[in-house]
Amino acid sequence: MAEFDEEDELTKLKQWWANNGRGLMIGVTLGLLVVAGWYAWHWYQNRQAKQAAQLYSQVSQAFGQKKLSAGAEEAIKSLKNDYTSTPYATSAALALGRYRLKHGDNDKAITQFAWAVKHAPNAGIRALARARQARAIWNSGHADKALALLRNAQPAPGFTSLYDEIEGDILVSEHKRSDAHAAYKKALATRTRYERKHRLQAKLKSTATSGDNSTSASSS
Repeated sequence: MAEFDEEDELTKLKQWWANNGRGLMIGVTLGLLVVAGWYAWHWYQNRQAKQAAQLYSQVSQAFGQKKLSAGAEEAIKSLKNDYTSTPYATSAALALGRYRLKHGDNDKAITQFAWAVKHAPNAGIRALARARQARAIWNSGHADKALALLRNAQPAPGFTSLYDEIEGDILVSEHKRSDAHAAYKKALATRTRYERKHRLQAKLKSTATSGDNSTSASSS
């Protein structure tokens, strides 16, 4: 069964943004200055952000109460249709996908995560969306498809460990403990010193074969 560790995922997204966000914003801003001019961009940014933020607040409140109201569904639809390029639209799709998955509607969850992958405003959010998409596909009983999605992707810097860990989880469910152990070992090797490692170390230990000394070496 696929499980979300949202804190772990968001930690990776924050680290990616800290390393890449400033440069991206500078590049985007300069490009827009050349094409449209500062005033046009300033007006557009404020208008889009305010309207999208108002809609997303409805979504956030609904999911904060752990329910999906008709108003929240309409807000998500509007965000995806009219404010596609804003982070609010992708965030809404991710939230809806997680809600659908928790309520056993895997197909609709996969659809939301796939939309988020396609329309993500940056590589960090795209990597996060694809990780959730893979988990949802696995949860629907298609382990091979989930593994293919992870292995064919080129995750943003900082997400490699997460992808390897999910791969290990899937392989465990397929009773491929040796392959899972190798995936966990890779995940632990690329996990930064700022990230939690205890859970991953436990997974590595649980899939180790007798006489395997890599677990203790990786934990040090």
